[in-house]
Amino acid sequence: MLKAGLTYEDVAAAATILCEIGQDVSVNSVRRHLGSGSRFIIGRHLARWRGEQTIQAPESGPIESDAIDTPPPRSSLAHALESLSTALQISTEAQILPLQEKAQSLSDEVAALRDAMLSRETATAERVHEVASKARSGNKNLAAKVEQINGRLDASERALGELQRGLDDATKRWKTESEWLGAKIEEVSREHSSLMHDLLGKLQGLSEAHSTLLAALRDQQLSAQSQIAGLEERLLAATDGLNELFSRQDGDKPKKKKE
Repeated sequence: MLKAGLTYEDVAAAATILCEIGQDVSVNSVRRHLGSGSRFIIGRHLARWRGEQTIQAPESGPIESDAIDTPPPRSSLAHALESLSTALQISTEAQILPLQEKAQSLSDEVAALRDAMLSRETATAERVHEVASKARSGNKNLAAKVEQINGRLDASERALGELQRGLDDATKRWKTESEWLGAKIEEVSREHSSLMHDLLGKLQGLSEAHSTLLAALRDQQLSAQSQIAGLEERLLAATDGLNELFSRQDGDKPKKKKE
């Protein structure tokens, strides 16, 4: 059952408190902080809160050239995995919630039939007691009234039988729906586990591809630095050659003037 009165403000306040004290903000941590509540409702409000936090966050500065050599922190990968798990959990609860409501409806129907049967039995007992009291007072039409009472009792028994059959049918339906609900929950859980396994495999593959890309970029950077160093050496050699040539030309000028 959903927690009555659970609003976006409640979830946002809890998420803000967890963020301020340095704890991880997730559906489970917010639910523990609130004490109860539907993960589906909390997840929906938490997604809105995170969106507002992203909009309010300041823009990051320019990316330095050395940033390419630094792999992303492991906590970001864990946060991505937590977000995927939260989305799957919200999707699972969105499928289970209508089934729970249907089971609750069947339970309410069974309770209503049981209350009606008890009320009918109580009314019959009161009527029998009333007739018996009148019979003890010397009513002349006792036999007729007893027969009438017997007829009513028979009718009551038939009505009670119908109520009992209705209760049995409702109980069977409730049992069938409960078994189906259990099988559905188990199926959704298996799908969730399989999807999580696939996502973990893909995430690991992305991490390996990222590491490979970083290694290739480092190799390219080293190669570029080596080429730059070679060009600088050639430029220095050319500069030295030009300086030597200019020095020779300056030394030859006085000789020409003397001639």
